[in-house]
Amino acid sequence: MLSNINVSLLKAKLYATAVHAIFTIAVAILTAWVVYGLWYPNGLSGLSGGTELYKLVVLVELCLGPLISLIIFNPEKSRKKLVCDYACVAIIQFSALAYGLYAVASARPVFLVFVKDRIEVVSAVELLDEDLALGDEKQFSTRSFSGPVVACYDRPTDSEELSDIMFTAVAGKDVHLRPEYYRSCQSNELVNNATKLSELSLSSYETELVSELELKNSNADLKSIPLSQTGRFWTLVFSDERLDEFLVVPIDSYGR
Repeated sequence: MLSNINVSLLKAKLYATAVHAIFTIAVAILTAWVVYGLWYPNGLSGLSGGTELYKLVVLVELCLGPLISLIIFNPEKSRKKLVCDYACVAIIQFSALAYGLYAVASARPVFLVFVKDRIEVVSAVELLDEDLALGDEKQFSTRSFSGPVVACYDRPTDSEELSDIMFTAVAGKDVHLRPEYYRSCQSNELVNNATKLSELSLSSYETELVSELELKNSNADLKSIPLSQTGRFWTLVFSDERLDEFLVVPIDSYGR
């Protein structure tokens, strides 16, 4: 009789654990789509490096959440007691996830700014509100939550502005961090400053990814351009000026 009770209790606990695991996995998949599909698309997470805390939080939740169910669930508990227990677990899990998402959102890329011969990745936390307010176009005056916005640099001709840019750059605030100089890229501006994809030395994995991009854009001649963020240099492979389809590969285009 005792063994039957233990088996029944174990089955009930395992069922509750499975339900909790399914719910936790569903939430993880949804948030992963937001993080990697919208905020850090096409390999930008590797360069930006802003998703480590999110990965840790999700990993802990996937492991500990269901395990907590295995410990606390007991069919002999009253409904009120179970609701109270799971409410506490939900609050802890969602609080941890919200903190992880907040950290990821703060570091998310919001602009891809073409300056001279490369594209600079600008994260949300790097921009001041007062600087964003100076953006000439609406798309350059807000921090996008639907993926980074492509911009080009409008070099000023006024000597005072040029002097100001030079001094602020020395102080650590380079031109790609000043939205007042952002503008929409002209036709073929990125293409004319890019290089042929054939000049890159790709690994077998990167070649496979690029092949997928080529299949999506069978009529496009893929190009590559240096991509930079906080002193790190990778390469962006793209198919058109708007960067609707692009891929980030961990290759230094400058060969360093």
